[in-house]
Amino acid sequence: MLLLALVASGCGDARAPATPRNLILFVIDTLRADRVSAYGNDHATTPNLDAFAREAILFENAFAPSFHTAASHASLFTSTYPATHGVWNAVTLHGTSSHPNLAPASVTLAETLRDAGFQTAAMADGGWVTRSRGLLQGFDVVDSANRGANDRIDAAVRWLQTRQRHRRFFLFLHTYEVHAPYVPPEGQTILSGADYDGPLRNALAQARAWRRTRKIKNPLLDLHRMFFQPHLVDATAEDIAFLLALYDTELTIVDQAFGRLMAQVEAESLADDTLIIVTADHGEEFFEHGKGDHQQLYDEVLHIPLMVRDPRIRTGARRADLVDLVDLMPTALTVLGIPVPATSLGRAIDLGSPHDPAEERLLIAENDAGGPRWLSVRGPDFHAVFRGDQLESVEAFDVDADPEEHHDISRSPRGRAFVERARTAAREHDAAARSHRNHYHLGPQVKRSGKMSDRQRDELRMLGYIE
Repeated sequence: MLLLALVASGCGDARAPATPRNLILFVIDTLRADRVSAYGNDHATTPNLDAFAREAILFENAFAPSFHTAASHASLFTSTYPATHGVWNAVTLHGTSSHPNLAPASVTLAETLRDAGFQTAAMADGGWVTRSRGLLQGFDVVDSANRGANDRIDAAVRWLQTRQRHRRFFLFLHTYEVHAPYVPPEGQTILSGADYDGPLRNALAQARAWRRTRKIKNPLLDLHRMFFQPHLVDATAEDIAFLLALYDTELTIVDQAFGRLMAQVEAESLADDTLIIVTADHGEEFFEHGKGDHQQLYDEVLHIPLMVRDPRIRTGARRADLVDLVDLMPTALTVLGIPVPATSLGRAIDLGSPHDPAEERLLIAENDAGGPRWLSVRGPDFHAVFRGDQLESVEAFDVDADPEEHHDISRSPRGRAFVERARTAAREHDAAARSHRNHYHLGPQVKRSGKMSDRQRDELRMLGYIE
């Protein structure tokens, strides 16, 4: 405690407690790391997040365990892997699309904090992040509807103003603002692309006009399919650059909303006793490997931002060690002084250390169970991407020499050695996942979309997750 007091005093923040009282977790759905200015984007997309990063620990190598919302959020909230919790966006059972729910036996971050006396509130942007999938079990207050970043931040600010101030709290925030389609409102300045005069310029105008009519039931899904996708089949480099500019512009909206959240944190005098985490559930593809959206397990989809501001360590730092979303639950609980449940599989990150000593750690990521299997094994220097139920097809990349993952080295001596190590790790992961699931009864329940509410089905159609 004396050491922590000295650290806080050295940062000009002697008021910070030995143990933070509260937790705010903000998940920006579909945000890839390299579009945040603090991670290298040359455009000024995130001045408020950058200011936050200067007082936080920025993890340069944080990765998602899946490329879909339901699976990654389930991993984040339970500190278990998708192969254990089984909460894929959708699976096909006997020809019918079904939607697994988190097992009641799963122990979530919100449940753990609620049982420790915390107020728990979730302000989410709908889609899969709802009570019906089990992802929000443990939250006393749930407001989940697809309304965008500004509305979700407004809801969070209202809750902060009306909470029970004598109690500790956990506030979870989630937005789909940077999820496709990228249709920033009229009047919003588009970052770069001023000289672009290709088909997506007209697609944007048509999408905006269509949305103004309010005659469309599913604006997210239909806007993308009707106006953008037809031009992406044979997209030019200029088209993709403009699409990315629209994505960056949506990110500025999130950043501005985040600035209002942080202003409220300061107004409520919460900065000195609240652990604040900003991250994403997965990234997004812009045809780096032939596809858009988030359908493959390359780094543009798996590499996510992660910034953690611990009030006891209010100084910016960058760390290069590998971190997984499953690590967030045990890390947050440890910082808050709450025991970590036995079901947790992640590591509690020592935020006071310059790096995780386990430098040879391998991270596993998996695709949705609804199609042919993909599995990724990421090490500090190499990345292997497997396809097929038996992991027979593989690509391998030296991510130091080839960060954009364009040169497959799986047949080189170094590449073959890593592939064999990765294949062994993948098989051990599968066996451990099954064992953990069976031991703690974490197998998912299955719910068909026909049993969902009309509003939830509509929102999932908007996001492109069901037909």
